[in-house]
Amino acid sequence: MDNDLEIKDITNYPSEGLTPDKNTKLNEEYRIDPYDGELYSKSEFLEYYGGETEWNHQSPKNILLREEYYKFTTTFEHLSDKKFIYLFKKYEKTFN
Repeated sequence: MDNDLEIKDITNYPSEGLTPDKNTKLNEEYRIDPYDGELYSKSEFLEYYGGETEWNHQSPKNILLREEYYKFTTTFEHLSDKKFIYLFKKYEKTFN
């Protein structure tokens, strides 16, 4: 059994069971729904949620930022509030 991780580009990966038809755009972007972990197109997000809030929340950049901020907070949670905030502001600027 191979233990190498398979890395997939989740922004253009169709959800399981999706069969292309005349209405499916092959290069349509897909994002993970945070509640069920499945991939959906923007039109599916809009149809289900009725707006772009959830779609925008799940952009690859936003997902990365949340993951990195979480790692940062767990690594430096032992610091005083003042030191933590100072360091976090410096860290946050590295993402701009």
